[in-house]
Amino acid sequence: MSILQGLRRACQINPNGIATIDGDRRQTWLQFRDRVARFGGALRSAGVQRGDRVAILSLNADAYLEYFYATPWAGALVVPLNTRLAAPELVAIINDAGAVALVVDENFAAMLPAMMPRLTTVRTVFVSGSAAPPPGATSLNAAIEAADPIAEAD
Repeated sequence: MSILQGLRRACQINPNGIATIDGDRRQTWLQFRDRVARFGGALRSAGVQRGDRVAILSLNADAYLEYFYATPWAGALVVPLNTRLAAPELVAIINDAGAVALVVDENFAAMLPAMMPRLTTVRTVFVSGSAAPPPGATSLNAAIEAADPIAEAD
């Protein structure tokens, strides 16, 4: 059994029901699953393979739930990071975990210039939200919009 079982079931029994509410944003279960499948596609396009690790540095929001589901959707493992840690501590954890991708919400984007040169295993950094990503990072929303949805990993 995986965390994705709950998403599959919600889409079966209540596909047009509200899955997430965050401020003015609302998503149905089908809309949520589509974003998850597209982000899974963006992860695969970035070279994330089955068994790879994807680190997440984000506040609690609807987008965090998308990251949390999209990672196993692509067959990878989630590495949630503590938002209260300093950049050197985060770098140590990310490197120790061997994460190949890092998802950072706009609240923590200012930390990236100090972190990115020291990340030894990360090949792709996604920044969510409306903030422009720093050099070397990719806008997560643009990546999701450009990606084709992928089938859920077995």
